[in-house]
Amino acid sequence: TYDGTTLALTLTDTVTNATFTASQAINIPGTVGANTALAGFTGGTGGTVSTQNVLSWTYTSGGSTTPPATPTATPTLTPASGTYTGPQTVTIADATPGATIYFTTNGMGPTTASTVYTGPFVVSATGTLEAMAVASGHTASAVATANYTINSTSGGSSGGTSTPAVNYPTGFTSATNLALVNGPTLAAGALELTDGGNFEAHAIWYSTPVNVQKFTTDFTFQITPAAANSSDGMTFTLQNMGLNAHGGIGGALGYQGVKPSVAVKFDTFNNAGEGVNSTGFYTNGAAPTVPALDLTPSGVNLHSGHVMHAHLTYDGTTLALTLTDTVTNATFTASQAINIPGTVGANTALAGFTAGTGGTVSTQDVLSWTYQVN
Repeated sequence: TYDGTTLALTLTDTVTNATFTASQAINIPGTVGANTALAGFTGGTGGTVSTQNVLSWTYTSGGSTTPPATPTATPTLTPASGTYTGPQTVTIADATPGATIYFTTNGMGPTTASTVYTGPFVVSATGTLEAMAVASGHTASAVATANYTINSTSGGSSGGTSTPAVNYPTGFTSATNLALVNGPTLAAGALELTDGGNFEAHAIWYSTPVNVQKFTTDFTFQITPAAANSSDGMTFTLQNMGLNAHGGIGGALGYQGVKPSVAVKFDTFNNAGEGVNSTGFYTNGAAPTVPALDLTPSGVNLHSGHVMHAHLTYDGTTLALTLTDTVTNATFTASQAINIPGTVGANTALAGFTAGTGGTVSTQDVLSWTYQVN
């Protein structure tokens, strides 16, 4: 504050509430040579460095009655802190219109340099989620925190917990441990299976085989644009053809011809009577068209542009799918008896995704992925 004679500073650590105060008599108009001046900030680094961010700023003068900016609403985290028996799909919301949410899962407090929240993601390991929000005309929000304890049985006689074999719960920062086959890319923290081009057939495989005797896998994906004629679709696949495996374009979904294999499809185009919004289970590179399961009665619409959460479990006999629209919470469930080790020819297989486009196209992104051996 400046009262015309003295410039006074109060500096507060917003975490510990430690406070420092100081003041100095300065004739500011006389020093700057006018009753007005440009206001702002400077910063510098040298042989050692830092990142210096201004998170909010207000300036009032001349007896203005304009109130200082109010804080952005504190984000809400769903689910709340707790102990859970399996991976959780986490959503973050903020009540202030236009707020941008930043979050961390590494125990470091969030800043505006942290990951930007763009949609629900899966938390599959014990840890702490912290989030803050900033909206135009408001100061930064308080930090919201949720502590998640994820207890997943390892499947052995001794029980206990195990680290997911595949563990990308909040997205993909690099393609390490992933084989990108025939053209997929890493884009803004997502695995971009198809990029909106015509006649594509792409695949992505985790480079280390995973056990397929009993497992749980969760992934979120998004198919855009939200158009009725977007095509063609994608699959989650377990296969032992190799790291270079991929199938055909269009209705083949990048899967047809990959064998030995087991796949679950998410299909947005009617090639052979399967409809424009379907799923289904397929083996040994069969055409992923019909038979198919229509998603439409459930309210799940692959053309919505919404982020979808797929939860797959295999108990040694039956492969079960729960597919949830994370925006509307519409849910579809289906299952099929499959001898997965017998089909792929081993107790382990390469896990990953395939996708295809044809004369019409879409962008098909995998946003997060975990694979837990049960």
